[in-house]
Amino acid sequence: MKWLLLVLAVVAGACSSDGRVICYYNFSNEEWPREECCEFEVTLPETADYNLDIALRHNLELPYREMWCVVSMRSDSSDWLVDTLNIPMMDSLGFWLGSGNNIKTITAPITEHGKFFHSGVVRVRIEHLGEGTIPGMRAAGVEFLRGERENVTGEKELIRNEE
Repeated sequence: MKWLLLVLAVVAGACSSDGRVICYYNFSNEEWPREECCEFEVTLPETADYNLDIALRHNLELPYREMWCVVSMRSDSSDWLVDTLNIPMMDSLGFWLGSGNNIKTITAPITEHGKFFHSGVVRVRIEHLGEGTIPGMRAAGVEFLRGERENVTGEKELIRNEE
């Protein structure tokens, strides 16, 4: 029977001056077992417009051009919202995306459900949909960013609360 290891990372009010709350979980042996689900419990310091990003860190031994992940989230007063993400890790020419040299970090926005957060506890779960254990994975994380984000055209985009 499949077992599920829940990794709980708690951040209570860890908000930087630029309005970000960031939490990462480092995988042991630089691999992400299929059975391992990362669960984050984050306390947002204030009710505001937040963008939620999922972040993945990997070394250059990652065997995939893209990562499929299931992201589930909920606040204290809401039901679980579930989204499936296809996160490109390489471009069409085979170059790694993201920042860094030998260790790459790539972030993927949650576009459908990442706009509505109030102060208090928010829970986020990340599971990968790959087969078996994925080598080369160093960490998975969540980043809550308050306020505006530049969209793909470079314009400022304000994310509004949806109530």
